[in-house]
Amino acid sequence: MSKVLFHRMLAGALAAGALLAGQRGRAAEVVDSATFYDSQPGQLFKGVALADMTVGFVEGQDAPYLTWKGELSGKAVYVELHGSALRIKVDERWVMRRLASAKRLPGQKATYLDAQGTALYAQPNAAGKPAVMCLESLLPGAGQTTPHRSVYVVMGLLTPSPQVFQLPSLYAACKGLTAQPGQGGTINVTAPAWLRSEPHRPGDFRIRYFRLGNKGFARTPQTFSAHAVGPRLDEFTISQP
Repeated sequence: MSKVLFHRMLAGALAAGALLAGQRGRAAEVVDSATFYDSQPGQLFKGVALADMTVGFVEGQDAPYLTWKGELSGKAVYVELHGSALRIKVDERWVMRRLASAKRLPGQKATYLDAQGTALYAQPNAAGKPAVMCLESLLPGAGQTTPHRSVYVVMGLLTPSPQVFQLPSLYAACKGLTAQPGQGGTINVTAPAWLRSEPHRPGDFRIRYFRLGNKGFARTPQTFSAHAVGPRLDEFTISQP
């Protein structure tokens, strides 16, 4: 082996070693759940502004009700939430659904939306995105610091038979929904579920995405690993296996 070739190989090995050392010394990026969701391709409500539902009262009743009205895909839409009863009017057609009857993952209990502060996201039919509505609030009586949210998704919003799904409450968010291309030109809406990896490692989670469909929540191969960083409830390093 010539001295020139030997020195070139040595220089290359030293450069590679320095690169690997730099990569090992670089700290993994720390993100919160909102930043993680915002980085996902196909985020369903990316660029969609949230709307606060209007709080009102029915004469003679103490329980408030929430309303919202707007226009989606050329149709007039009116939404009314009173307790667990959700009423949707599209043009002149009314449909009623009960939150307690929403599709949810096994082991998840029905939660209520906070009548004093529920946000609404509405996505019209668009290229690569179906018409979907999402309602999100803190759990009634819970503080801002809790990692749990009450989130309900209405699929097929403009159809005569909309379906309602309740997302798993841990780090639940409307902005966590994504729209992904499916078979035959269809669009699949997926939602994340944060599952604890092991009981003795409370700061480690597996984030699995589920497709929302006629049969409820269908598992997809999309998963991530999340490791809690420090004492804060919403700071993680997240990687994909």
